[in-house]
This record gives sequence, structure tokens and C-alpha cells, in this order.
Amino acid sequence: MLSRLAPRWARRAWSRWKAGRLLEGAPAEMAMYWVRRPRVEAAVRRAGGAVRRVVEDGGCGREYRSLRYWVTRDSPRDEY
Repeated sequence: MLSRLAPRWARRAWSRWKAGRLLEGAPAEMAMYWVRRPRVEAAVRRAGGAVRRVVEDGGCGREYRSLRYWVTRDSPRDEY
């Protein structure tokens, strides 16, 4: 690929810039279908985050329980 010709630092900078532009003004969302709350919270903790708020939002009707999570990362880490 042509992108491999660029130095790694340049690829990282481009990736970060592109991600910032795509997500600008939009909340980050991740679909978590059929995953129980304790598993979601454990996954967030393992990734270095913290669940700040959980609200039942009724997005799936009365037949299913639907939760919306607000999550922050406690300490930033480099993903690259």
C-alpha cells in the first residue's frame, strides 16, 4: 500500500486528525446488543475506563431492557 511509504509518525498524525474530523460534534457510540450490564462494566474497567452513568432508555420497547452508558477513560494511553 502507498500509505506504508509514509513514516509511522506521519501515519499516526493523519489517523488522529482524520478520526477527530469524523467524530467532531458527534457523540461516540458503540452498539452492545445482548450484553449484560456486569460484562459491559467489566470490559470498560479492563480498558482503563469508568462507567459514569447508566440509564434505562427504553430504546427496544417494553419486551427488552435497553441501557445507555456514559463512559470516560481514567487515564489516556497511546493506542498505536
